[in-house]
Amino acid sequence: MSGGMTWRCGDLGGGRIVLVSYYTKYPLAVAQSGSYPNQVIVNSTMKQTDPWAIWTVTDLTRPYVSVFPPPATPSPPVPTTASLVSPCNVVDGDVVTLQSDTGNFIARCHGCIPNAMYPDAAFVPNTTNASSANWKVFNTGTGKLAFQADSGKFLARCNGCAPTTPDQAFVHVSDWQGQPWAQWTCVDLGKGKVALQADSGNFLARCNGCERGTAYADSATVYMNTWQNAPWAQWSLVDQTPRTGAFLGADSARHRCGQ
Repeated sequence: MSGGMTWRCGDLGGGRIVLVSYYTKYPLAVAQSGSYPNQVIVNSTMKQTDPWAIWTVTDLTRPYVSVFPPPATPSPPVPTTASLVSPCNVVDGDVVTLQSDTGNFIARCHGCIPNAMYPDAAFVPNTTNASSANWKVFNTGTGKLAFQADSGKFLARCNGCAPTTPDQAFVHVSDWQGQPWAQWTCVDLGKGKVALQADSGNFLARCNGCERGTAYADSATVYMNTWQNAPWAQWSLVDQTPRTGAFLGADSARHRCGQ
């Protein structure tokens, strides 16, 4: 099945859903004006919260007719924590945090590596998701992600930019397009954790004491050739973007996306 025919279904509750294209990341909606009034389109101007992007689902197979034996009463669903299918499946512009094995968050750190080529490096100092630890995510269209810091620049592998570590993570790239070192392959490890693979093939990892004379002990480097048996190369990726019910299964009724 082509990407243009694949949809992510979000349950808004009360029999209402929103359908988002996996290919364009935009919702299916009824055009309100322009060249296609009252036609169903997928357009970048539409938002998931627009009334014309919300659909009411009616199950026409109910009630059952001439069924023997009668259908069993379904058991109530087991309460679960709402989440996307994979933490790697993010919507362009969503804000996420990356939490390390120590519990601290990866963050932009200004002036934290003396004599570095660029002022902003990536460290793992924050115990809370401060603004410097919030990253706006963009899909590259090639299965990779780009992470934009609060400064507007992107997280990237930088070779020879720090005095000690050959490949240190810096926040110095203005535009991820055409810059493979600012694009990360997201590997879903399960249980909300991911590994981020750089263009070099190595993985983003926390490194304790790898840069001398720095403001913090734990810097973010790109030196691990595997994430396996290496918790310091595994990150809990959490989408911090508020939702208005979409993708969260807001009510207690059976989810319409599962019918």
